[in-house]
Amino acid sequence: MKTYSIAEINEVLQGVIVGETTKKITAPEQLDLAKETEISFIGHKKYEKLWATSNACAAMCK
Repeated sequence: MKTYSIAEINEVLQGVIVGETTKKITAPEQLDLAKETEISFIGHKKYEKLWATSNACAAMCK
């Protein structure tokens, strides 16, 4: 399975990274279903509260 580091994903997205950049991402997943090797997306303030209980190792934020 191909993995990507947070830094590699950010090269494409051109975002701002806060935190660690070396963790390997295996797949995208919903914030509430994500595992430790998955990345998620927070597109609205109402989903921010889910980050505290998510297992995702990273999230892209709008």
